[in-house]
Amino acid sequence: MARLTGASPETPLPIKGFDHIYAALIRPGRPDFVFARYANIWRLYHDNGEVRVRSAPDRADIEIIGYLVQQHEFCRLQTGHFTALAELSGAEDVKVELINKADGSAPARWRCQWRLA
Repeated sequence: MARLTGASPETPLPIKGFDHIYAALIRPGRPDFVFARYANIWRLYHDNGEVRVRSAPDRADIEIIGYLVQQHEFCRLQTGHFTALAELSGAEDVKVELINKADGSAPARWRCQWRLA
């Protein structure tokens, strides 16, 4: 994927169209609202894997377990996905850290942190 985009292999992949796809779930000033419901969003678009989320007003810890397509590009895509969700919800200074890359034997984990205006 990095060869196609010219991006570094560690750069989150950009996400477009979220403002339309998730319009019903986005609450300005409430990124915790979106992340608290992310497991439900996942089930709408995926037929395998489980998502666990612990959210707070300024952060969310996300874990994806048992998804069959857990590769490096998947982790980068999800990092961009989480960044976009937080920003569309009105968060600023969004930082998304991939804590554990998915390798098939362990779940992928992210920590998303933000500041509200």
